Amino acid sequence: MAGLKKREKILMSVAGGLALFFAVNQFVCGQRRRPAAPAPPAVASESVQKPATAPAKKEKKKRAASPKRKAHPKYSKVTFTSWGRDPFAETFRLAKFDSSQTDSGNFVLRGIIWKDGQGHALISDQILGEGERSGDLKILHIRRDRVVCRKGGRIVTLLLRENGR
Repeated sequence: MAGLKKREKILMSVAGGLALFFAVNQFVCGQRRRPAAPAPPAVASESVQKPATAPAKKEKKKRAASPKRKAHPKYSKVTFTSWGRDPFAETFRLAKFDSSQTDSGNFVLRGIIWKDGQGHALISDQILGEGERSGDLKILHIRRDRVVCRKGGRIVTLLLRENGR
C-alpha cells in the first residue's frame, strides 16, 4: 500500500465505502421476504373416534397489517372547448397585414439595416429611413422583420423574407 498515490488511496476508500454501504443496505436493512404461501401443517390421521360435540369454531388467522391502498377518486373527464387566448400568438401587432399583392407588387423589402439605433430599409434598390418618401410610398415604422409603409391612402406592411420562406 505504500506504493499507491494519494489519489489511488482516496479512490480505493470511496469504492470500499460504497461496497460497505451496499452490503449493509442489502443484507442488514433490507426487508425480509415472507414465503408466498404458508405450508399447511401436517396432520396425522388417527382412527380413534371422539364423542360428538358442538362444532368447533374456526380460528381466525391474523393477517399482518398491510398498508391500505387509497382508492383514486373517479374524476369525470372534462373537455374544454375554449382556453382563452393563444399564448404563442403575437401580443402586439404593429399594423394590419396587407393581404393584397397589388399594392406592394412594385415594392420589395430586401433587407433592414440598423445603425446607431435607427433602422433603414432596403426597398426596391433604395435605402429609406423612417419618415422618408419614395414616390407615393412613405415609411412609417421599421421593425426587426417588417416595415410599415403608407402607399397612397392605404397602410402596407412589407415582410422581410429570409432564406426563401
